[in-house]
Amino acid sequence: MKKIGVINSLLSAVLARVGHTDQIVVADAGFPCPAAVPLVDLALVPGTPTTRDVVQVIESELVLEGYVMATESESYSPHVLREFARLLPDLSSQLVPHQEFKALSRQAAVVVRSGDVAPYSNIIVIVGVPY
Repeated sequence: MKKIGVINSLLSAVLARVGHTDQIVVADAGFPCPAAVPLVDLALVPGTPTTRDVVQVIESELVLEGYVMATESESYSPHVLREFARLLPDLSSQLVPHQEFKALSRQAAVVVRSGDVAPYSNIIVIVGVPY
């Protein structure tokens, strides 16, 4: 068994496979995951894990260079927006309308579904490089 890091085999494989500029969608429980994009479903019960929990783990394993969220999160879940700003302070960030966010998700390397039930708590993280 692995001593450190992600022990979910599907998520671990995805994190080992992605490269610079690949996008990972960390979705809430209700997000309409695109059928053509691989899905790692981590949802257990409503609220567990949160998108922030998942992003924190991803950020500990990968170099990230930016993230995208829906503008609607400003109105519906401003606490989530603030938490991501605190968690990812050195990354470039972008807000786009939710419809555009859903369109961007179709280009992702993977969707990781959380159990989060906060409205518009979805995030796309963009993979960077360590050099």
